Amino acid sequence: MPADVEVDPEAVKMVVTAMNSRKDEIISDLNILHTAVATMLTIDGGLWMNESSPVMSTSFQAFSNNLSEAISNIKNFADSFGSTVENLLMMDHGYASQDPEDS
Repeated sequence: MPADVEVDPEAVKMVVTAMNSRKDEIISDLNILHTAVATMLTIDGGLWMNESSPVMSTSFQAFSNNLSEAISNIKNFADSFGSTVENLLMMDHGYASQDPEDS
């Protein structure tokens, strides 16, 4: 029967680090795309329609803000994974260091 709990702190740390690193890169890429779209939707930017472009610009701004907020939450998941491992290791150490006569 497989173990119910198996923890590899180094594997979790690698994933947490990758999540945080990629989050920053994704937000940076999103900011670059946002600037490109905002510029494109101006009169000299390549896609200007007197009535539609301001609406598209506002819609894209809202989309970009929502996406940035969602991507920022990657850190919350990474922190949660790291805390789970930390708590499990502390619990394991706590049980291991108890005096058997106190049980």
